[in-house]
Amino acid sequence: MVYMKGIIKSVAVFIIVMLCFVYFGNFTNQQAALLALLAVFLYGHLKEKEIKNKFEPFSIQIFPKWYQILKDHKLVDDKKWKEIQEKIYKDPSEKYNVLKNGITFTILKPEPQLVFNNNRNYFSADVDFREKIEEIETAWGELNLKYTPEFYIKWGLGQYELGITTGESFSKVVMVGDDNELIPLATLPYAEFLPYYGVDINGQAKLKLDQKLKELGWERDDYAPDDIIGSFPSSLKHKYFDVNYKGI
Repeated sequence: MVYMKGIIKSVAVFIIVMLCFVYFGNFTNQQAALLALLAVFLYGHLKEKEIKNKFEPFSIQIFPKWYQILKDHKLVDDKKWKEIQEKIYKDPSEKYNVLKNGITFTILKPEPQLVFNNNRNYFSADVDFREKIEEIETAWGELNLKYTPEFYIKWGLGQYELGITTGESFSKVVMVGDDNELIPLATLPYAEFLPYYGVDINGQAKLKLDQKLKELGWERDDYAPDDIIGSFPSSLKHKYFDVNYKGI
């Protein structure tokens, strides 16, 4: 939606500027079009620079509520979950494990976007991360082939999508990349993070965002006193996830 609005705005600027050159500057249509293209380019460049100047890098931590997720999707019972907990928390190594550490990533730049995966220590252009849940093994298809479920978070139209895959969902894949195996568990609007892009969310806009979050199953957990809120992460809670985020 934001992308489409940007295109519409650029086209509108182009048409208006071109008409001004034609009717007030006595330029030919071709000359006016070239000058208008230059104006749109300069406008876009200045706008991008303005966004970068206002942008504040921020990190998002996602802590899935694993017991609830895995049990609801029949991936564990109480006994299996207890065994998994004992295994991962008795492991003396500091090796990353999505069941123990969740997922953390940092938005470093807005345009072009630069994202850092804090758990795996690599950069990417988009939020599109998957982690295998190695402690669980399921089966798929008539041959009961082995499958390891995954947790994922990916960008979408106006929101992040969080979810899992299972052996049953994987059996719905028709071709590589069709995403038929994905089981969305929650969506989180990008608008929640607009203040880091220099956009104030107050008044009616704040009320609409809060209502949208409520409709999507989120509630705020602003536990920090107002006078020191900058020292604490903002928090959101969902049936399946806890999310903390903070500027860096």
